[in-house]
Amino acid sequence: MISKFYAGLPGLSHRCTPSYQDLTNCGIMYAESDVGHIVSCSSGRKGVMGERLRNPPLVEALLEMRWRLSQREPSTPPIDPAYPIVVGLLYDKVKDRFSCVEELPQSRFPHEMLQFSMTHRFRIGPAEWPLVQIGPGIASVNYTTSYTWDEFRTAACEFIDHLTSAYKVAVNRPPDLEQVTLRYLNAIEFEAIPASVLSFLREQLHVGFDVPIPVAAVSSGVVAPDILRLQIGYRLERPHGVGILSVNTGRRNKQLTLFWDMGVVSAGEDVPDFEDFPQWLSSAHEVAENWFFALIEGTLHEEFKGSE
Repeated sequence: MISKFYAGLPGLSHRCTPSYQDLTNCGIMYAESDVGHIVSCSSGRKGVMGERLRNPPLVEALLEMRWRLSQREPSTPPIDPAYPIVVGLLYDKVKDRFSCVEELPQSRFPHEMLQFSMTHRFRIGPAEWPLVQIGPGIASVNYTTSYTWDEFRTAACEFIDHLTSAYKVAVNRPPDLEQVTLRYLNAIEFEAIPASVLSFLREQLHVGFDVPIPVAAVSSGVVAPDILRLQIGYRLERPHGVGILSVNTGRRNKQLTLFWDMGVVSAGEDVPDFEDFPQWLSSAHEVAENWFFALIEGTLHEEFKGSE
């Protein structure tokens, strides 16, 4: 049975509570300002079948960590006791690579108002990627088109070591993690493909979803949906947690686009110990990679592989 930490699929706000997250809304750090960006777990690297994808649908991969906050009194909001001291301590550890500091507007607010909100980013250069970011109770590693699994894994493991070390200096203990999430954000533009997104889902991504024609054509006589938002989650044994697939439609660069998002979330009792984190990350990546290749099997796989 899925525990209470994974309850409540849709409808969460952008600043979510530290439990199972609606992956269409929370913790997304995009490479561009408009909604809908592309990520796969196979950007220019070998996939499960040994090939390199020349045209991977990749914009962003991210690892997000959340830890428990402290509450001094029942009537006061919970706070991160290491914040804001931990920000400077973390920067001192990552500045050799992530030397460019970006202070976000919300960092000016009282930190009692900023639970699980990013306040500072450290980039490799102005407006450049990858980056790492931190706020009260939350931190992440974000990659875009420079993503490769080997580099991402190394950066993620190094970052969690740096975060733990900085936190210990600030409050004499490591952060008490209550959720870790590995996410891959994807998009496919609707160009020269069937107008019906449901047909595309069924024939190209192998995801079936249909409603009776009287429902679909009730207002305009057109059976193609104007809006699509689907989400499904499965309990995982390796790693312990939940694997989530979200599918949405929208527009990107004024073009109709299908956004799809794969995530592995471990929360509560499923959160790995710090020493087990590298294995958790590898297992979560294996889930996402297997899902990715299962979804794109066929025409999309050939398109992403590209020509010799």
